[in-house]
Amino acid sequence: MEQISLFDLPEFSKNTNQVTILLSLQNEYFLKMISGTKKYEYRFAFPKANVKAFIYAPRKVKAVVGCVDFEFPIEGSATEISKLYSECGDGDYQVMFDYIGKRKKAYAMKVKRVTKFEKPLSYAMIKKHFPSFCAPQSYIILDKNQELLEFIQSKSFDITEDFSIEKKIDEMSKKPTIYYSVGGMAQYYETPLDVLAFGIVPNIKKIVINTSVQPNDIPHFGTITTFMGAFILAQKSKERFQRDAIVEIDFVDCGPTADYHQNGGVMCLSIARSLHDEDTKLSSADYFISNYYIPLLDWIKEKTSVNYSIRRYKDFQLEHSVRKTVVEICQNKQLERILSPVNSKLHIRAECPFCGYIDKQMKNTYITTPSANCFVIHSYCAEHGPYEVEISENNNNYFEANTQIRDIAKGALMQYYRHKQMLGVMYDGGDWGGAWTHHVHCMALQQLSYQIPIRLFAPLILDWSGGKLSKSIYRENADCAVDAIENYECFVKCHGEQGLSIVFREVCDWLSSSKKFFRNYSLDYILSLLKS
Repeated sequence: MEQISLFDLPEFSKNTNQVTILLSLQNEYFLKMISGTKKYEYRFAFPKANVKAFIYAPRKVKAVVGCVDFEFPIEGSATEISKLYSECGDGDYQVMFDYIGKRKKAYAMKVKRVTKFEKPLSYAMIKKHFPSFCAPQSYIILDKNQELLEFIQSKSFDITEDFSIEKKIDEMSKKPTIYYSVGGMAQYYETPLDVLAFGIVPNIKKIVINTSVQPNDIPHFGTITTFMGAFILAQKSKERFQRDAIVEIDFVDCGPTADYHQNGGVMCLSIARSLHDEDTKLSSADYFISNYYIPLLDWIKEKTSVNYSIRRYKDFQLEHSVRKTVVEICQNKQLERILSPVNSKLHIRAECPFCGYIDKQMKNTYITTPSANCFVIHSYCAEHGPYEVEISENNNNYFEANTQIRDIAKGALMQYYRHKQMLGVMYDGGDWGGAWTHHVHCMALQQLSYQIPIRLFAPLILDWSGGKLSKSIYRENADCAVDAIENYECFVKCHGEQGLSIVFREVCDWLSSSKKFFRNYSLDYILSLLKS
């Protein structure tokens, strides 16, 4: 089967009517063609003809996902192609110029029509019928392999959407009306900042907008909008209340990873301990924080001129008020039913002092309270046997607590901030609102006689069924159209800084009005912003 390398240009006569190929193209670029944000394809080698290209998306997709009709290629120098790249809105002139480098020429093919298949044709299916098939590095000329061409055509009849340029322009001229219902919080509060006003008293010198994230993967789209919202809220608070305001990021890097099964339970390392890469010696948490979270946070900081601080979980659990609250939780039997209604067992764990592994499912761990000022974690390591760790307000022994307990301790910490003349505001994703806030957060804090902190919840991004756009679910089951905003890396590749700016302006709009903030938004709505 003939494959064309990236640098070997086949000879086709200019009179060639149409050539059909199987083109290897990263899925994010195919999605940009669908959205209309990528108007040309750029190559160092391409048939000199009008081309119908079936698109093979490599890497995690590994399937033929659609087809693209290209106009006759435009041949040009690095300067000419880079100018076209910049002027048509595909990207920055210098990026393309550097990419072409010292090569004498390159080709630009205008996208004429894009078709997405409802059911992508997988690599495995092609390989089953054509054992000698190899996925193209650049492209395969299908006209020279009629059997493969006919097979792909026969399997690509389930077409759901035809993204012709004419149709796209027509659709963009018919933008649907957006309705903002006025009810609940939107009826009584003009902006979300009105909620903060209740906490602004004369002795408050600083406002701290606190948000949390588990750095076990690349930031997903919901994390991006939540981070933006936290910074914008701090920016607007600084302007309205004439006080310093910062964003405080809690990296919850005590999440489990690297499981192994022993003694009827699951032992694991936290993402702060497990190595992401043997060569770099970076932990999983360090890798994602340094390579993805910090660049994103720095970008938002530059947009808002708001400073931020980061706190790792090991420092969070050392906060005096956090340890005091967790000791109080262990002493209060009523809280066992609130925080763990299934088995009334508080999930607080300690690492094995020899290997650092922890009993993930609490199968071999229990807690005792020998005095009112401490509790003891009794656990068992499959390799090193039984061990116990005492936790009190006054020692520094490390412990890990589950989501419920961390959430209660965070609420108590916000009250402690007031003693430092700071107003602590919890700002989290919308899935932490509603029933969770009432039945877990508020009821537990009331049991402990703590004040309820000021807390706001960012709008959720919902899929077609009304479910949260979840990174864990979509990583396994998403339709390929979600890939473009699946996470920070995919988003930047597909939409660039311009896309980030569009989302940033939208989140600014949310924080300016209660009717826009106290609600959720669909994935289709977000994609429509990026398309337009």
